[in-house]
Amino acid sequence: GITQDYQQPYSFKADKNSLNDIMRTDLEKFVPGNMLVKSDRMAMANSLEVRTPFLDIDFAEFCIQLPDQLKINSENDKIILRESMESYWTETIRNRNKQGFGLGIGNWFKEESLLKFSDELLKDKNQKIFDYIDFKAAQKFLDKGQKHWNLLQLALWANHHSKFL
Repeated sequence: GITQDYQQPYSFKADKNSLNDIMRTDLEKFVPGNMLVKSDRMAMANSLEVRTPFLDIDFAEFCIQLPDQLKINSENDKIILRESMESYWTETIRNRNKQGFGLGIGNWFKEESLLKFSDELLKDKNQKIFDYIDFKAAQKFLDKGQKHWNLLQLALWANHHSKFL
């Protein structure tokens, strides 16, 4: 079962200071059990067929063995990928930051009903959540999409479970 996949030992002794070992650990543990599962589910939910060309085993092994300076430096990541795709990708695409499947949570708070609900819970110093986190510090996150959403969920949880806190 799936729990056995997570109990399998690594195929090597990882050195946390080695970029190659970090990449290998990511490929062996995080990518299959997390990233590929999520992308597969999202694709299936939208009737899409997704390909992962950079996860070819031979290609991945080749990339892991490359010198660190071809992979990342203090200013850039994916150095060799960006350089090798120069004639295929526009400069805008080659130089853009990594982006995931965002939910657009910031837009949710443009809906008056959600914003009013949020204000009732997160702009009232007497709410249970503020027994545990600083009210003023929390206010700084109310225009920060995901952090705002996380605070709202925590406030709802604290109210629902207040007798246990």
